[in-house]
Amino acid sequence: MRCWKRWAKLRSSGSHKPRWALGPWVYGTDAALEVSLVSGALSSATAEGLLAGSNTVAIGDGSADNWEVLQFQKAVPLSSNRFALSVLLCGQFGSWGVMPQSWSAGAKVVVLNAVPTQINLPSASRGTARHFWFGPAQQPMTDPSYRYENHVFAGVGLRPYPVAHLTAKRTTQGAEINWIRCTRIDGDIWADGEVPLGEDTESYILRIIQNGVVKRTVTVSAPSWSYDAAVLAGDVGTGAFEVSVAQISARFEAGPFSSLHVAA
Repeated sequence: MRCWKRWAKLRSSGSHKPRWALGPWVYGTDAALEVSLVSGALSSATAEGLLAGSNTVAIGDGSADNWEVLQFQKAVPLSSNRFALSVLLCGQFGSWGVMPQSWSAGAKVVVLNAVPTQINLPSASRGTARHFWFGPAQQPMTDPSYRYENHVFAGVGLRPYPVAHLTAKRTTQGAEINWIRCTRIDGDIWADGEVPLGEDTESYILRIIQNGVVKRTVTVSAPSWSYDAAVLAGDVGTGAFEVSVAQISARFEAGPFSSLHVAA
């Protein structure tokens, strides 16, 4: 990501848990997290401002790929450089597919001052070790304050978003499985019609899993699949099973899987 504005750390206390009890897309008022800024301050936003993209932060463990993007509407000062953030929109910008069940106290928070854009690097650079020297701009690179790190980036800016609204309905013909694709390109268009595909071709990988064992894997070119009754019976019988679906990118391969439990 670019447009990094300020660093902060996630805090916990007796009244604020390290993780807030919200899932993706939930506009919540009953959860809060505390952050301690290195410098600067945070302020609240209107509901309209929040939905327009205000108060966006990335929270992660400091590694190259493990980050969640979220927004907050309210920022309440607690003490010097400490704020309680609430009314949250979690799992933004496709990060709901990789957001963990919890973030521990001490996680890093980066305040974003603009919409992050994809770094202009060739796809061939994915997985290649890159070397970084960084330190105070006013000091030469030979100064002891400079640090060296080596990182390998998967290129998650190219990763397809998880699919949404995954459903499965048993029928006399087997089961009908449907979902709605998401996109990185103009995905917030509210007009009639489909949003842009954002990939060279439309393709998904679908897995049928039972008791942790993959029973069937298929690749489909539309956001639906009909599970034939005879094939279903041979795969999982009459028992419960799990459906997992991910969109495929020619540049990244499969994105995060969305999963659904189908009862017996």
